[in-house]
Amino acid sequence: MSQCLVRAAFCALLALPSVSIADRLPIEVLPVEITVRGAPDLRPRAGAVEKAFADIRKGLHILGVRPDEYDLTLAETSAEPIDCPPADPMQRKGQLCWHPTVGTLDADGLNEFSKKLILDLGNYRYLPRGTVLVFVLLEPDGFVWDGAYYGVASSWYWDSRDRSRWHWTNVSCAAWALNQTRVLAHEIGHCFGLYHNVGDPLSGGDNTLDLMGIGAPMRVNWLRGSNARQVRHHFRQLSRFELRMELPAMPEGLMTVPQTAGVDKWLLSSAHRCDAVGVSRWLDAGASPNARDEKGDTALHLISYGIAKGDANETSFGASTEPKDWDACGRIAGRLVRAGAVPNVWNDRGETPLMVAAGDRSLPALEALIYAGAFVNARDKRDGQTALHKATLLDSAAAIALLVKARARLNVQDSGGNTALHVAALFNRPRAGISLVQHGARKDIRNNAGESALQVAIMWEHEEIVFMIGGH
Repeated sequence: MSQCLVRAAFCALLALPSVSIADRLPIEVLPVEITVRGAPDLRPRAGAVEKAFADIRKGLHILGVRPDEYDLTLAETSAEPIDCPPADPMQRKGQLCWHPTVGTLDADGLNEFSKKLILDLGNYRYLPRGTVLVFVLLEPDGFVWDGAYYGVASSWYWDSRDRSRWHWTNVSCAAWALNQTRVLAHEIGHCFGLYHNVGDPLSGGDNTLDLMGIGAPMRVNWLRGSNARQVRHHFRQLSRFELRMELPAMPEGLMTVPQTAGVDKWLLSSAHRCDAVGVSRWLDAGASPNARDEKGDTALHLISYGIAKGDANETSFGASTEPKDWDACGRIAGRLVRAGAVPNVWNDRGETPLMVAAGDRSLPALEALIYAGAFVNARDKRDGQTALHKATLLDSAAAIALLVKARARLNVQDSGGNTALHVAALFNRPRAGISLVQHGARKDIRNNAGESALQVAIMWEHEEIVFMIGGH
């Protein structure tokens, strides 16, 4: 009986009418050149257009599209170069200007530029059906992309918005992308009806993060089975056998981060919460281990910040009621460093990650940073303090012991001439003061006001510190 049913289904399949399709999918390439003024002589790399064609072909191969299934041509129209005149830095928003201190283009300008390209895609909604137009950004030598988007695609449906009926002959699509194979493949994948799928790369199986994951195009070069079958459908005769795609829920706790901010933002959010699985996910998806938020904090800074509302160092990611697993923070610090994170960087407040970690609760991160080669005697760019001053302010004898063991200098003076012992005396930090004295901190050093640590403690009537300094 079952064999009869199988035969009947097969015969019915053969009897279905075929859909008339064109011989090949036409893909037009529109190079977009960036000219950077106020910068070194940056021009598109030699052979940039040829590279774009080669990368698109490689990308289509990743998607499973054969060379005989499409025609690749240079669009007849050409985009004007994007540039900006030298201008007052305060007037740069919305323009592309060189930022020589960091070796990238101005981030505000890049964000505006990427949004403009997205809006421009709307001008191509009347492309002939079955056509893909790809804008390729031709990056000059020395150029570093620091914008909000790696690429984007927009599709227009000619016969039906029902995704079960999608076929490339009834859809036109425009996309723009950086000139990188996997980014181009990712955006063209959207033209074939693929959603972003955000699976867990650690779970295995068909729910893994593939080329269509958010941020994945920077590294991943494969499609999971259901996505691959979806692309194959666009080059088959029978459109009714297209597979529907579903958009899985975002990882819990990440919806507060704007999706358009890019994969780096997701990494920073996971680091802020010391979410080890999330950090691994976004690093594997191509996030930069040295990405910064709007306050200049890297992931190594964020793992050691408190996340309670009103925390003195509350970050750009705001507050959270979730408890922080400080042991996990330490493991994440090691993971970030192995991925290439640089421990000796300063945020906009003038602090290195080691300074932020110099407290009791973040000892695991402090240990990991010291092991990674963080400069224990680096100075805060605002007041000249070191991590030892910070540990003293937090009254952390354990952090002081770790720093001293790592050869932190006990008697460094900040911009006011204060040593860590002065800080203990001024803010009444007895545990830190005892630890400093036991490790050999000098008591006779005077600050810029001519005061010793003992005199500071007497002035502020911190009796325990007075006794501790005077009694040793």
